[in-house]
Amino acid sequence: MAEQELLTLFGARQADVRPISGNAANTALALSILRGGDTVIANSTDAGGHISHGAVGVFGRRIQSRGQSLKVGGEHSIQLHYLPLTEDRYHVDAQKTIELIDQLNPQLVILGKSLFLFPEPVSEIAAFCKTKDIPVLYDGAHVLGLIAGGQFQSPLQEGATWMTGSTHKTFPGPQRGIILSNLSDAAAIKKYWQPADRGVFPGSSSNHHLHTLPALLVATREMQRYGREYAAQIVRNAQALGRSLDELGTPVEAREFGYTQSHMIAVNVAQWGGGVAVAKRLEESDIILNYNMIPGDADPRNPSGLRIGVPEMTRFGMDERAMGELAQLIHESVRGKNVKEQVNALRARYVEMKYV
Repeated sequence: MAEQELLTLFGARQADVRPISGNAANTALALSILRGGDTVIANSTDAGGHISHGAVGVFGRRIQSRGQSLKVGGEHSIQLHYLPLTEDRYHVDAQKTIELIDQLNPQLVILGKSLFLFPEPVSEIAAFCKTKDIPVLYDGAHVLGLIAGGQFQSPLQEGATWMTGSTHKTFPGPQRGIILSNLSDAAAIKKYWQPADRGVFPGSSSNHHLHTLPALLVATREMQRYGREYAAQIVRNAQALGRSLDELGTPVEAREFGYTQSHMIAVNVAQWGGGVAVAKRLEESDIILNYNMIPGDADPRNPSGLRIGVPEMTRFGMDERAMGELAQLIHESVRGKNVKEQVNALRARYVEMKYV
């Protein structure tokens, strides 16, 4: 039943709800379609790419595919290449990517990020990949709820072969993962969907946490009814938070593009000690977020940035005005002031869950 509701919500033809996370969904696909020696093109970690797309993720030594280690740099290794970016490093350069695909003839192209501010050029890249019979995976883990609410992009309709996602981020459900596709041709289903099915079971999982499926069904129906309103407010709130912080003097990335078109913003806190130190400082004021690499960072252990998402507080009714109040508290805490009392007072005004 949950799968059928998800097909309706996303306009898809195939759905698999057995993965227990977005990373597990990616792993299932890696197991099903890749073998040692294959070439993959994806976003690099310093450009916002998810760690599961890289050398220490599903292409790391933990995964075995058809008896061959997928360890990057080893014998029978996956040849990993990164998507070319525009000068601002927050957008994939579609034309240069097409040229790279034409040169390398990869077995898989992965779009999508974990620092995901702007849509990917799916249509252009997928159209070219189709001429060479190269599948495109869109990792929508972080933006699945925005896609469901029609506020980001529609990867399957734009030509992606599969879309994976987490159902516990912008999609406000239980911790699970999904794989979706929109294949209509019998040959394509046999080539791309049936292996994915086997990659989930028996390839990567046995028990898939049946007790959380009812919650996924409820969340899907909530998104069918309230998703557009919820997703639109999430984007407005993220943009408002970015604008407010930037105007206060705490620099927010991608100002020239309106800071974000998603649920998150990237803040450069290098001058106040870097992401790790500032995230800990904010935690002392009960502001929970995570440190994150931003374009130009070289060491993931010492990133310059913070990644701030707004879905949870949007769910509890915060609007653009509240984002302005929150920005002031973040701004002060970044500079060393403990604002725990004010943070808790603000949070106490928003305790009723909305969009239910």
